[in-house]
Amino acid sequence: MTRPHVCFVAPGSYPSLVPGTGAGIAGGAEIQQAMLMRLLVADGFRVSLLSQDFGQPERCVAQGVEVYRLPEHRGRWVKGLRWLVPRLTDVVARLNALKPDSVYVRTATGYLLPAAWYARRRGCRLVYAAASDLDFRPGRNPLLTRRDDALFRLSLRWVDTFVLQNRAQAEWLRGTQGREGVVIPNLHVEPGAGQGALDGPILWVGSIAAIKRPEALIDLAARLPQRRFVMIGGLGSAPDAQAFHDRIAQAAAALPNLRFIGFVPPAEIGRWFDGAALLVNTSSAEGFPNTFLQAWVRGVPSLSFVQPEVGEGGSSTVACTDLADMAARIDGLLSDPEAWQRQGEACRAALARHHAPQAVLPRYRRVFGVEAGP
Repeated sequence: MTRPHVCFVAPGSYPSLVPGTGAGIAGGAEIQQAMLMRLLVADGFRVSLLSQDFGQPERCVAQGVEVYRLPEHRGRWVKGLRWLVPRLTDVVARLNALKPDSVYVRTATGYLLPAAWYARRRGCRLVYAAASDLDFRPGRNPLLTRRDDALFRLSLRWVDTFVLQNRAQAEWLRGTQGREGVVIPNLHVEPGAGQGALDGPILWVGSIAAIKRPEALIDLAARLPQRRFVMIGGLGSAPDAQAFHDRIAQAAAALPNLRFIGFVPPAEIGRWFDGAALLVNTSSAEGFPNTFLQAWVRGVPSLSFVQPEVGEGGSSTVACTDLADMAARIDGLLSDPEAWQRQGEACRAALARHHAPQAVLPRYRRVFGVEAGP
């Protein structure tokens, strides 16, 4: 049967779809959208992407995805109102020209408003995919400006289908919006992935941002001077991102057992997971980290303060209550090769059960109106 046309309103996802563009954007949401676009194209969907300017042509095809560059809004119309015209109206104009059957938006963003405006007027399906447990919690999302947070929350009422990463998000959505969503675990496809190693370093990967709590990794490394740690991450999006990044880098440099790498392009990150012993996540809030899946495919156990449950059987990450507990669990796993091996095998099994293409694709077919078929 003919598959529908799905348009991704994902201005920052082009570098994840086309490695080597040189842009320093490596967020989990962008990586997830790039993998999903490829999966849908391979399944016969027509897929288009509205992207900001990363040096690509105004219109091009990348890995089967039709890419349409959004015009630069700086210098156009009235200063102070460019967040609306042309920033948001350009999205509506592109959607009007493409006429997709479904519009897909992932992560809390003001761009949900023009997507909703188009979908309501044209009668097409609007899909919003959550990328963080913060998306549906009461109060302002600290990752957004006040204006974009207001635009995002205003637009939620017009979403047709909510795609959620874990069961906690389903509870938050039900409690704050009175809506139901469908849990679709994050997708992971990584041919050629290597293996973990018990004698390898302990890895931390994420944006150097307050919500990721990189300072906790520094504290953890200080508690475990006999263990080797590697920290990887680029700038966050806060106004003080550079200063925060520099403070973390300086603090990390003071520890002989902690190596600070900085930003690594998505296409190159896999080699740092190859040969790692463990992955630690110190964030105060998550959705479902892609880093878990990059570790699990290699049999590398993950330890975290958050444990996103995607279904029966849990997420397979080792849930820790605090830094002391995390330090003890790290020592326990690395001192017991059989326990480390068992945990790694459980992670691989969870990935195959919940996150492989054959587990995810049928759910997305239903979301986009394809009820059955090969």
